[in-house]
Amino acid sequence: MGINHFQEKRTPWSEFFFIKALFAFGALLAWQWLMRLLFLGLVGNPELWWETQSHAWRMDASMASYWFALGLLALLLPGKARMWGLRLGLFALISSGLLLAVSDAEFWVLWGSRFNAQTLHYLAYPRECLASLNLGQMTGIALLMLISALGAYTISARMSLGNSTPWIPWGLSLIMAFFLARGGFSPTPLQPSSVYYSTHPLRNAAATNGTWNFFFILSQQRYKPQLQAWKGEPEAQFYFQQDSGASPIWVQANRPHVFLFILESFTAQFSQVFSDGRGLRNGKSEMPFLDELALQGLRFSKTYACGDRTDKGLAAILAGYPGQIWQSLLNEPERFRHHRGLPSVFKDHGYRTHFYYGGDGEFSNTAAFAQAMGLDSIHDESTFSTLFKRDKWGLVDADVLQSLGSSMGRVQDANPQFITWLSLSSHEPYRVAELDPGFSSSWDQMDRYRASVRYTDACLRSFFTQFQKAAWFQQSLFIFMADHGRDIETGYTYVGEPSFFQIPFFVWGPALKEEFKHQETRGVFSQADLPNTLLAGMGWEMLHNPYSRNALKSGFPHVAIWHTEGRMGLMDSGSFVQGQIEMAPTMPQQRLRGIENDLWNRIESGKW
Repeated sequence: MGINHFQEKRTPWSEFFFIKALFAFGALLAWQWLMRLLFLGLVGNPELWWETQSHAWRMDASMASYWFALGLLALLLPGKARMWGLRLGLFALISSGLLLAVSDAEFWVLWGSRFNAQTLHYLAYPRECLASLNLGQMTGIALLMLISALGAYTISARMSLGNSTPWIPWGLSLIMAFFLARGGFSPTPLQPSSVYYSTHPLRNAAATNGTWNFFFILSQQRYKPQLQAWKGEPEAQFYFQQDSGASPIWVQANRPHVFLFILESFTAQFSQVFSDGRGLRNGKSEMPFLDELALQGLRFSKTYACGDRTDKGLAAILAGYPGQIWQSLLNEPERFRHHRGLPSVFKDHGYRTHFYYGGDGEFSNTAAFAQAMGLDSIHDESTFSTLFKRDKWGLVDADVLQSLGSSMGRVQDANPQFITWLSLSSHEPYRVAELDPGFSSSWDQMDRYRASVRYTDACLRSFFTQFQKAAWFQQSLFIFMADHGRDIETGYTYVGEPSFFQIPFFVWGPALKEEFKHQETRGVFSQADLPNTLLAGMGWEMLHNPYSRNALKSGFPHVAIWHTEGRMGLMDSGSFVQGQIEMAPTMPQQRLRGIENDLWNRIESGKW
């Protein structure tokens, strides 16, 4: 019983489908490697090829899997359509690889970046794009298209497809392609920063698969809205600080340890101190310990988040970035590496900088952004002890805080520490709610959310109780701020309402000067004001970013802005207004338009 008999039976495993599929996948993977070599050769650094290959394999395998899955789907086409489908797929594979490798090299030489969201925005103006090309570039594009067409035809002519598709191996191959395409079995799919490994921009750019990067931008990015200035439109100067008077220094001058605790989804509506009480149940705070600390420290009564997601909150807190009405800054690594972050200033003053997070640091480029902002030591799910339990999102807050406190006790360095902790347990699906003494299986999501906030608050109480007598604790300053608010299903907290964006913000600690303890600062503040408020309080030079203002300086404008997808809002002491991008010509909405035009001009020019 030979091979011919096996094939004649047309079993589900006939025609050596797996062997052919494995060969096809290997060829697709090799094509990704060849395009990286072409890119590096064109930018003049082909010697980096082998080094970057060792870090790029996950993204290369992902892109090869997408092409492989497309080929599998083409096998479903009948008759001659199957061959033409494969030819079109091969043409797309070859042409996109060549064009992106060549254009990425050109962009890198000119701008120091690969294809990005801003480049895609320019493609909305094809006439201007074509006008910017010289004859040699247009000839080169035509030549690449010709090579792609000839290559697709030649390869397809040598392919033997057979007359039938063995369904079992075909289905198994498609499932395998799906898992490889998303980056493996990790709960977190691939992100652009997943292949970043160096502080050298070209190495990270070369490790990024050019075609994968292109399709990621197509699927994820949002671009500049059509914002033309109106005649008589006010500028954004009303938002910026005008007074040049003195600013108080409210931190003791002995270079204290500084802890910046960023609280996941902690809405001000759960606090007795920061809200009007409408969001409380039976008048009880869901964060009683934090309320105690806030009353003892320096609190900012009406602070508003810059957006509705953690990535937007991190950009505001660590970089003073006010947000934007398209994609978050964290989804644009090419841009965020040009921003100077709050931790980098502490580094300049001799601090050691750390970032603690119980989840996956690759998620939404969180770890890459933290490093770009100046947080050198990254502690995420992959670095903590395997003795700690993990759920779908990572480690619970109690374990991360325990690790953080224990690490401080082991510090032998004479340099002060700047530590940022991003909490996690109050993130959906709120698994820690099951640890609540009153937990019931009948609880809905809002019950679980409230319990998760209580859990993190209790974890902080335990942390402070355990370490409050430590020597390092007595020389510390603690800053508390939420990453964003949340709708608590009350009717006045849905997205777009001021109460949705209101978050707790206060400073506490032995290093806070006595005259600033038990103080409330009234008025409207923005989440992005934290960096320069803290730096001014330390008596240091502030970030050159007008959207991060010193909240304790005289002449503070008491205005805050927020951004969500496609719309923005403004709060001041006497009014609130929000609008879509196509805003009506009312005076308050013109102020929004003035801010958005100002922000876009700064993004385009890179001047902050």
